[in-house]
Amino acid sequence: MKTNKKEILKAAAYLFMSNGYNGTSIAQISAAVGIQKASLFSHIKSKEELYRKVVETYVINKHDPNLKFDQNNGSLADFIETYIDGIKKSMEILYALDLGLQELKPVSYFGFILEACKRYDDCARTFLAVDQKEVYLWENVIQKAKDKGEVKADVDVKWAARMFRYNFAGLSYIFSTQGGVTLEQIKEMLYDSYNAIKA
Repeated sequence: MKTNKKEILKAAAYLFMSNGYNGTSIAQISAAVGIQKASLFSHIKSKEELYRKVVETYVINKHDPNLKFDQNNGSLADFIETYIDGIKKSMEILYALDLGLQELKPVSYFGFILEACKRYDDCARTFLAVDQKEVYLWENVIQKAKDKGEVKADVDVKWAARMFRYNFAGLSYIFSTQGGVTLEQIKEMLYDSYNAIKA
């Protein structure tokens, strides 16, 4: 069986998220994809390069709203459904990392993000920039909803955008320590927020 970079990236992502950078060896990654260490180095230059690629793929790109959510010109309620679909796709990507070893815990993913941001200043800056793009996306959608009369005329758009974004982020983080947040919990929180500002 021929091993490709996608399989290596998936195995490395699972192991880095489960064990951290220092707790993951090239030998473990090689074993997870069923090749010798020397063969692994025909696909990657170093463990560091592989870790950075995992960070880019599973942290930066996975959270980029331009890659995660289809832009629509519908209502705020429509966007909430689009947002939930984007979250579902992201969750499926993480669940697909299962190597049959042990279940990847949601708290491991948050630990991975924190470790990556601690290791690389550019990761922290990039992650913050991606987060700000998502807040800006919420601002645009909420402003359009306000202009169309879907939400109350006195709604502070910036405040509402942060409410949607950071209620979700906080809920995800807190529930990661308890096995993860469900789509139903996310949907309930988003619609509670929506109902608070709906006209």
